Amino acid sequence: MIGLATDHDVQFILARAKDSANEGVLQQNVISQDQALQMVWLILEQGGYYFVYRNVDQSVAGWILVGGKH
Repeated sequence: MIGLATDHDVQFILARAKDSANEGVLQQNVISQDQALQMVWLILEQGGYYFVYRNVDQSVAGWILVGGKH
């Protein structure tokens, strides 16, 4: 499914991105292409584009910054 993230999702992603930058660790989950096609969400926030992977219960499984900056 592809759609817009909620404000809560955006804040979660940005908080994780900030934590990761501070720790110098890239946070991302390894999932299959089929799973990605079903769960990817695109966020535009503060000049950054994020692919967000959702669990079946719609919680955030992981994310990857694909453009812009955070």
